[in-house]
Amino acid sequence: MRNDDAPDHNDKVKLHADLKKMSPRLAKDGYEGVELDSFIISATPFEDLKSLRDGTWEREDFAERHILFEDDLEERMPLILHGDETAIASLS
Repeated sequence: MRNDDAPDHNDKVKLHADLKKMSPRLAKDGYEGVELDSFIISATPFEDLKSLRDGTWEREDFAERHILFEDDLEERMPLILHGDETAIASLS
């Protein structure tokens, strides 16, 4: 992530939003209950990426864009496994 485009201009980061838009089409094709999602697990430590974002971004800002970090992956696992968006705020 350190050498990639900024999250708001990064197609890999935006993939989760594009996949969510596709999920309703799957239901029409007989795949009800299937939801598509994606996450990026950053090998770049949080502090390094935070400094690239003017030091203003917190972990929640990255998590809202589905960018997670290896050092807190265990805590954020409910978000990945269950798609629980409230996990973003509650684990901050």
